[in-house]
Amino acid sequence: MQKLKDFYTLYTTGLNRKEIEHLLKKDTLEAFSYYKRRTAIQDQQVADSSPRKTMAVIKEIFISFIMKLTPARRLVYGMGVLGFIWGIAQSHTGYLLAAFLLLNFLLALELADKLTTRDELEIAREIQTNLQPKQIPELHLLSISAYSQPARIVGGDFFNIVQPGDNKLIGILGDVSDKGISAALYAAYFQSMFESLADRDDSPAHLMHTLNDLITKRLRAGDFITAVIARFDLSEKTVTIVRAGHN
Repeated sequence: MQKLKDFYTLYTTGLNRKEIEHLLKKDTLEAFSYYKRRTAIQDQQVADSSPRKTMAVIKEIFISFIMKLTPARRLVYGMGVLGFIWGIAQSHTGYLLAAFLLLNFLLALELADKLTTRDELEIAREIQTNLQPKQIPELHLLSISAYSQPARIVGGDFFNIVQPGDNKLIGILGDVSDKGISAALYAAYFQSMFESLADRDDSPAHLMHTLNDLITKRLRAGDFITAVIARFDLSEKTVTIVRAGHN
């Protein structure tokens, strides 16, 4: 009995029932939202609880899921499902075992893809973290601290602080629409442009216009970036702020 308990603890990574239910609910909602976005399903169809509408939604989601598999994996999945159905209908253990092995083989392939992608995202996260300011400038009239935590492995939030002179400091805070790797790439590009241009003695408004002109040549249709730039002049004890849609 103790060995079974130890195995269960290892298998569930020590999570209790409520934690497992929470994670399953979260994963299910994320997966449903992902596949739903790739169908013609409307929100009112999901809200409609009639059996006919429910079956139509399930059908659309299932087709969206199947079509995300490669043709070869789609074939393996079909063989596994048919083998499982045939095994139950004929009470044939061999077909059930073969179906089980096929579906687990497919699961292993998909998991390998996911883990490879996750490893690449971890590298992207490391690069994104390294792009953040390593040392925050220390000035006698300012106390500055910063912390950044992406919602996912990588994200579109960014900030940077540059000291163009002994008594001057300029910083930016911004956010790229959407999340994930595309937002992180845009954020890195925008942040690097800011760092290369911030040493100029331009007004924050002129700097923002220049950044806008450069980034709009790269953005896809529908993507956008919000940002706010603040320049501190300690000799004059002033701060000048320009805001581009950012709170």
